[in-house]
Formats: sequence, C-alpha cells, structure tokens
Amino acid sequence: MAVSSILTADGPWTAGEVDGVAATGDGRLLWTTRDGVLQVTPDMGAGMWTAAPPLCHGPAFTEADGSMLVLVEEAAVRFRKGGSAAVAGGGFKGSRWLVPGPDSRGWVFASSGPLTPEGYGGHTLTQLATNLCDSVTWEVDFPGQIHQAVLTPTGSLYIAGGGHSVTTDGERNWRCPHEHWADSAPLTPDAALAVGDRTVLLAGRSVRGFEKAVYAVNIHDHTPTLLLRLPNTTHITGFAHGPDDTVYLLTDIRGNAQTPRPHLLQLVLLPKMRR
Repeated sequence: MAVSSILTADGPWTAGEVDGVAATGDGRLLWTTRDGVLQVTPDMGAGMWTAAPPLCHGPAFTEADGSMLVLVEEAAVRFRKGGSAAVAGGGFKGSRWLVPGPDSRGWVFASSGPLTPEGYGGHTLTQLATNLCDSVTWEVDFPGQIHQAVLTPTGSLYIAGGGHSVTTDGERNWRCPHEHWADSAPLTPDAALAVGDRTVLLAGRSVRGFEKAVYAVNIHDHTPTLLLRLPNTTHITGFAHGPDDTVYLLTDIRGNAQTPRPHLLQLVLLPKMRR
C-alpha cells in the first residue's frame, strides 16, 4: 500500500482541536473543530468556514443533495445549500458520531457504555431521515465497551469493542450474540472506515506500546492485517474517502507541544480491499 503526505496545517488552522474529518464527494474535506467546520481543499492547502456553528464534534456527513449533517452537542443538524438549517435528530448521549450508511443517508451511532442491570448505559443506532419524525432508532445489544462502529455499503454493522469485535445487521435486529464475537485487532481504534463490503480500516494505538498503526480487518472472519505504522504520531483524528482507490487519514503530529498540528496522509488501497 502506497502512502503519501498531503499537507501539514499550521497557522490559523491550528487554533482549535480537529476532532473529525469527512469527504464531500467533490475532492474536498470537512474538518470539524469546536469553532465550526472547515471545508478544506487538500491539493491546494486552502480552507474556508462552512455554515456550521461552534460546538460541533465528530465527522460531518455530506448527503446526496449536497446538504451537510453535523453533530452539535446532542443533536444532528442538517445544513442545506441555501443556508437553511433543521434538526434531523437529537437526544444522542455519551460518545456519538455520524456514520455513512448504505442508503447514502447519515446515521448516528451513540454509546453510553455497557447496559447495566439498572438500565443505565447502552448503545443505539439511528437512521436519520429528511423529516425529524421519520428517523428510526434501534438498540444495539453488545454488552461491552465500544471504541468504533461503522456501516458497510451492504448494511452490515461492524463493532470494534474493548477486546472483542462483532458484525451484525438489521436482519438480525442488530443483535450481537456471544457466539459471533471475535478477538479485536491488536490496537485501540480511534478511527474506522468501511472501504468495501468486507473490509474495515482501523487506526489507533497499538496494544503493544504507544505507537499508532493502521489495520485492515476482514469483518467476515475478523482477520486483522497490519498496513501501516505511524511513528511520531500524537493523535488519530479520522479517515475519509478520497478519489478512486484512495483514503485520507488525518492525524496530529504536535508531539509535546500544546498547539495542534494536523497532518493529512493519503493511502492508496489495494484492489482486494474494495471487495
């Protein structure tokens, strides 16, 4: 797999933490910060603010009609091209992030930790709709901690938990029976991306040390393959689809400094990973 460095951001782009990245579909990227969402053109190293307000978090999502979905506090908000905004979903507790779905719509995965006997915690998957009242939420019954969860193009949900992973789908009512569990890839994932019907990329800290790494996981047999080591990487921000058979990986290489230093890599995938 070929890897190239696209840009390292300095100056105004480092004013706040970047905690999400997503593709727009036209060659640009959306970087989520606490001050709003930046629209970045990687090959030019240029950026401009979108209409998204402060207090956004996690990756944004661009819908087929060009609308942008972002999480603002506990709500999902849709910003249309004309400038109007509307709430698309809400009440998302705990760790939460937008997930690209198989229907070219945005979904939200939310996790408040394992469900306790008293009824606290739990995980949910919400399919956002054009109208707020048409959004649908399902419980995901995985009993452990969840680091990352992604949907594949065919609608399978891959969950990377603390020590175990599992693949489920809507036909199984998003249930995760113990006999379907498998050992997790040897890292604590901070980012995940489905690049095919059976392949998910994970990036995070290796369980054997502080070094960051990228793995490809076959979600059918849960076999992990080490693709890339990332020495001198402080944080992993996220993945985003690039043109053709490429994927962007946004990291932070600030080291011991306090000021963020986003670093964008482009990964060229092997054809078999797209299957």
